[in-house]
Amino acid sequence: MRIREKLKGVLRSFELDEVEELVGFSFEHCMKHINNGREKQISIKMRIGYGKDDKIAAFADKSKDGEYIIEVNMPSYFIIYSFCHCIVLQEVYLAISYGEDAHKREFYAELLTLVMLDILLYHEIGHIMNGHID
Repeated sequence: MRIREKLKGVLRSFELDEVEELVGFSFEHCMKHINNGREKQISIKMRIGYGKDDKIAAFADKSKDGEYIIEVNMPSYFIIYSFCHCIVLQEVYLAISYGEDAHKREFYAELLTLVMLDILLYHEIGHIMNGHID
């Protein structure tokens, strides 16, 4: 997606602790959903990592101690956030991004960000739940 000059203000950088908090919020939501009604609760740890490049990357693994881990690389949140915030400002999407109402556009962009992040996390949780890393 080519970013027009007026959209550049939408992009921002994130500090590690901020991403840990934001992704952690979504992760806890996903884990509550996965464990809801389960007799035996599954325990998975989440961490933010740094990959070799700036691509969306996440993986499920087991630690040396046998704990399940989901790692999301730092650029993943930035890419998801940026995509969602830029897409609601594109003219073709004004009908679904509330036109000129900046507060509604921001809410919609944040909602899209959370949904996309949940999809990424549920995908990785699925690898653990389906025994792909055991």
